[in-house]
Amino acid sequence: MTAASDSGGAQSERNSTVEPSSPAKAEGDVAGADTEPTFPEGGLQAWTTVAGAFLIQFCGFGYTTSFGVYEDFYKRDYLTESSASAISWIGSINAFIVISGGLVAGRFYDRGYFIREK
Repeated sequence: MTAASDSGGAQSERNSTVEPSSPAKAEGDVAGADTEPTFPEGGLQAWTTVAGAFLIQFCGFGYTTSFGVYEDFYKRDYLTESSASAISWIGSINAFIVISGGLVAGRFYDRGYFIREK
């Protein structure tokens, strides 16, 4: 028990409880440092999923990050009267659409729309 004084100067007592520690496990129950986790092998289907995800990211973000090439082309040929900052809005809107698509897709995935039953 501990004693503490409140704002009025009176002493009040609080109970503090200490939980006893759990008994030690047998040697066979404790995971040793030499055990490594095992991961399931998905085979060809898993690796084609990884390759497909890479290609989607490569195309989506690659186009977005290379917009400077298009901006220069637009400035020289099509939008000669516009400033570079006015043309850069095209790339900014594109980046926003690419990234914000993940918000919508994430919500649909969380609700189970993309889960296939086998």
